[in-house]
Amino acid sequence: FAGAPLIVATTSEDAPKINAIEKLGGQVWQIPNANHQVDLRVLMQKLAESGVNELHVEAGAILNAALLEANLVDEILVYIAPTILGNNARGLFALPEKIVLPGNQFRIDDIQKLGEDFLVRAQNKSPR
Repeated sequence: FAGAPLIVATTSEDAPKINAIEKLGGQVWQIPNANHQVDLRVLMQKLAESGVNELHVEAGAILNAALLEANLVDEILVYIAPTILGNNARGLFALPEKIVLPGNQFRIDDIQKLGEDFLVRAQNKSPR
């Protein structure tokens, strides 16, 4: 836990684990939603109230989709490498097929070549 302050967002009520984190100087935010998952809107509000102005998320397809569905994504950075992964590779977003999220319409603002790779930067153009 050395370095920046540690914040753990959870739905857990495991007192020994929570106490251990707090004893090491971390903060534990228990913020469950109705589905017993971390309430992402409440999390973003608490982070903003704590002075967090920018948050970078490198997550899996399930959390990425949840953030999109909650319209909590301002920008997407996609790195494209000339590597073929095949059908078993994980997608960026675990969304049902043929779904359109009207609150999340992105526009590509920039494409950069980084060595052999590309970085595509897309901004959310929908109103908040």
